[in-house]
Amino acid sequence: YTVFAPADFAVDEARARFGDDREALANWVRAHIVEGDLKFGAVYESASLTSLTGDTLAIEPVDNTASVNGAEILTPNVAAMNGTLHIVEAEPAG
Repeated sequence: YTVFAPADFAVDEARARFGDDREALANWVRAHIVEGDLKFGAVYESASLTSLTGDTLAIEPVDNTASVNGAEILTPNVAAMNGTLHIVEAEPAG
């Protein structure tokens, strides 16, 4: 899997927004995940990706980085047990 993980401040905001609604929070998390282990180069070359919720994530190259639904990738290619994380500046809108 590939996760576009919002920076901590966006996660804190999501917790405040969803409170104890676990289903809404789970859907929010799935909206940041795409199938397949995509390294930054593959993301950069994509026009869009589809999240686990079926939402389209628009990818736009920006200089030496890229944005996901307008959220800039700050830290690409963070290795995880079952995929790759890309830390984004804020919650990708999608």
